[in-house]
Amino acid sequence: MSDYTIKNFLDLNDTEIEKVNEIFFESSSKSHFLGTKEKEKFQYKYLDYYKVFFPQLFFVITVDSQVKGYICGISEILKDKKSFEISSHLHAFKDLYKKFPAHLHINMASDSRGMGLGSILINHFEKLLKERSIVGMHIITSPKAQNIRFYTKNHFKFSKHASYKSINYLFMGRSLT
Repeated sequence: MSDYTIKNFLDLNDTEIEKVNEIFFESSSKSHFLGTKEKEKFQYKYLDYYKVFFPQLFFVITVDSQVKGYICGISEILKDKKSFEISSHLHAFKDLYKKFPAHLHINMASDSRGMGLGSILINHFEKLLKERSIVGMHIITSPKAQNIRFYTKNHFKFSKHASYKSINYLFMGRSLT
């Protein structure tokens, strides 16, 4: 693997930001939208919200100056009431957020999966959270998602299933203590 660089979202140029958007839709389990408004709402909920309100916890990894993936999140989800408004399924796991307060999203370009870059991003994210004395982090995914193996490999050892508004979710947590 070539050398990699981790860059904060605030330091990206327009081309790099566009690549982040491409990776988001390429990695998404949802690919069909009823129209532009629905697609924009989806992008805001799972990507742009973090760009706007939490850019200090939004990072990309580049190899040979090419964006290969990103990680973004919130260090203390319980302190961000807006998250619960735009992603109501977060309520399903509210009892777990004291033990695993940081919420994250990570996506990699298809040509860079399996290279260890996602693990590098998670470890970078963990280091920043530990500097803030955050005790754990979590993801929420589908119980049938292919990414479960990736999170298990990256020490997300706690898991809990829940249903919210007739949709099944899987919470996976990683302790940072």
